[in-house]
Amino acid sequence: ATSSQVWAKLIPLSTGLSPYELDKAVIVIGRVPGCDIAINDKRLSSKIADIEKDDKILITDLSTNGTYIKDVKIGKGT
Repeated sequence: ATSSQVWAKLIPLSTGLSPYELDKAVIVIGRVPGCDIAINDKRLSSKIADIEKDDKILITDLSTNGTYIKDVKIGKGT
């Protein structure tokens, strides 16, 4: 079910980007305009991840290249 109540904020570490309020049960992050959070950067996958809130918060890697934190691969293919 979709809710309009903000349950979290995603705060970008890059300067010049505003925080994103998370207010839906599933938020899709990616490069393409249809994503809930669309980041216009050709280096990114069309769909990077989704963040799902139910009894807990689950982040699923949707990218084809995996996900990295500080140059360490933590997503697919690890």
